[in-house]
Amino acid sequence: KTTGGPTSVSQHFTTANGLLHNSIYALLADHNGRIWVATHNAGLATWEPTQRRFSYTKLNAAGLDASALAEDAAGTIWVGTEGQGLYFLPFKSRWKHLSKAAGSLPNDYLTALLPLPAPLAGSLLAVHPQGLSLLDAHGMATPLAPDNPLVRDLLSAPMLSTGLAWVATRMGQLRLSLAQLARYRPSSAAPALAFTTTEVDGESRPAALGQLPAGRHRISFGYQGISLAPGGVAGLRYRYRLRGLSDDWSRPSAVGEAQFAGLSAGSYVFEAQVRWNGPGTPWSPVATRTFSIATPWWRTPLALVLEVLALAALLVAVVRTREGMLRRQKAQLERTVRVRTSELRQKNSDIEQMNGELLIARDAAEASRRAKAQFLANMSHEIRTPMNAVIGLTNLLQQTPTNPEQREYLTAIGSSSQNLLVILNDILDSSKMEAGKLTLEQVPFRLPDAVRGLSTLFRYAADSKGLSLRVEVADDVPLAVVGDPVRLQQVLVNLVSNALKFTRQGGVTVRVAPAPSSATEAGRMALWFEVIDTGIGIPANKLSAIFEDFSQANASTTREFGGTGLGLSIARSLVQLHGGQLGVRSEEGVGSTFYFELTYPVADVRQAPLNAAAGPLPAFEPPLRVLVAEDNRLNQLVARKTLEKWNVQVEVAENGRLAVACVLAATQPFDAVFMDIQMPVLDGYGAARELRQHYPNATQLPIIGLTASVLPEDRSMALESGMNDILAKPFEPAVLYARL
Repeated sequence: KTTGGPTSVSQHFTTANGLLHNSIYALLADHNGRIWVATHNAGLATWEPTQRRFSYTKLNAAGLDASALAEDAAGTIWVGTEGQGLYFLPFKSRWKHLSKAAGSLPNDYLTALLPLPAPLAGSLLAVHPQGLSLLDAHGMATPLAPDNPLVRDLLSAPMLSTGLAWVATRMGQLRLSLAQLARYRPSSAAPALAFTTTEVDGESRPAALGQLPAGRHRISFGYQGISLAPGGVAGLRYRYRLRGLSDDWSRPSAVGEAQFAGLSAGSYVFEAQVRWNGPGTPWSPVATRTFSIATPWWRTPLALVLEVLALAALLVAVVRTREGMLRRQKAQLERTVRVRTSELRQKNSDIEQMNGELLIARDAAEASRRAKAQFLANMSHEIRTPMNAVIGLTNLLQQTPTNPEQREYLTAIGSSSQNLLVILNDILDSSKMEAGKLTLEQVPFRLPDAVRGLSTLFRYAADSKGLSLRVEVADDVPLAVVGDPVRLQQVLVNLVSNALKFTRQGGVTVRVAPAPSSATEAGRMALWFEVIDTGIGIPANKLSAIFEDFSQANASTTREFGGTGLGLSIARSLVQLHGGQLGVRSEEGVGSTFYFELTYPVADVRQAPLNAAAGPLPAFEPPLRVLVAEDNRLNQLVARKTLEKWNVQVEVAENGRLAVACVLAATQPFDAVFMDIQMPVLDGYGAARELRQHYPNATQLPIIGLTASVLPEDRSMALESGMNDILAKPFEPAVLYARL
């Protein structure tokens, strides 16, 4: 409404001409002449007198239920809400927020705000339904008279008089002295900090720890802020760090205590700070404690040198002892030529010595086998990690727009990567079989579908050589059986791949039918498998050699057709593991037939899962939120890009410690965590154990391990650590999708 003449002018505002809502909860005219309007669940509208229009402020995504507006002497705008805390806008600054969750307010509901004059200029009296707070320009809140019975059932009608503030309650009027309130305002300067306790392995120690003896110690520090303000130390927050272990400060906490266990030898500086709880409050000067942990004597440079010298001396002694033994043997043999009785005694001695050497040779062979198995496992991990990036990035590139030449190159890269992976798996399977660690799964599966899948798998290879590929499954073969579908397919893949490799014209036929000569037990059926080719054939004198590791019919075969010589050896071992025997009939220049017989329990086809359909995988709706813990940058890229194609929001942590922190600090929960096993700082097993302490229900936070190692014990270790499942790298996108 404006006046200035014989008549006055009034203007009516609603949602039709500028307001956010027709329900108005509070009004405020500030020192600039602006009118602040708080409306129901719609934010703030501000009337700009110079522009004669409204501007709007939305302080949160949920909508704002403002209940009170105020401006203090410094020009700060304060907005109290019903259940959303307090917002304030310092002069020429940005909006800030105080809430009970952040420890800044005793209650998120405010019914009134009263700016206070000197000696409290710049402060406000905040009225809650069940309490009062004194607020300063730093956003620090101090509860007032919490034990006064009148500070209950407060009404939203505070007033000022000379030196006094009045607050209406349902029990009467509450009178507050401004001079006494000034004593409640906390100082903006940081409080001091003092150490209270220092313990090593549960024993109290003096302030100066000095150097601790070598070993794994448990060290704890207690510290306390010094505050003479009302409310004491309850409004203080602490942080710390241990230089030498990490340069990062801990998250602010109300607890003045820090513990460290299992520290390595070295020098450390413990630092701690304290501040008032509130935005913008400064930290106190750093309080420190310096200590060190001695290096164990066996890790000192002198000890290492002595150990190397001792090992060298031992080797020299062994060599000289061996040489002396050989010389004595030679002299003994010369004497046995002259003396018959000495010859007989020497023979007995030789036999005993031979037995000893055989034992040594056996132990050496066993040690060699273990070393080879460990070497292969390590090499598998080192090769699979970059292969995961190569195969994953190739899959991603194949899903982008490419020209025919680029598609040809990508197909070649993908085919070569898969061939390398097959060779690596063959070598590892050979090592597992040699160690007797390869076992078979027993799950229901659709055997005819698994066999017919060979046609799709090898169609391109057959067509590229102009060969026919036929898969024949008899009608009386059961629709589903119980067994290991992966290992059966591995046998057939090796045999078909071998047949296509050594066939120049004609084709390859795969047949499956009930075994003609075997008696079938109740609920079980013996099946006959054949892989027939029209290839070069195998000479009769080489038929037994082709099943040996790293062996082919002749050396020229490797030069002309390639291969590692492991496929048939692995196929034979897998068939034997099933309880069968792999046989071969061949005629040189005509072709070969590989055959075997296996017996399976018949299963209900409804219990056997269908094979995954081909084609693009659908996006998840609604979108999922997933954390990927992976230290390799390329594998991070592969996982993130693959998951994002399925409408999955991805966050990445570079080690297990960061992964745990990310999950615990997340405001929006994760739907799943993909956890790499081998990571710095904290490995995947340790991270899973820590997360399970906070999320013991495995369905609440599924954890899926990712590993480049393929040893049998990896899965059991993953499950023991709290993971739901484990995937071997490199993984197929469809398998990753299915797990998710």
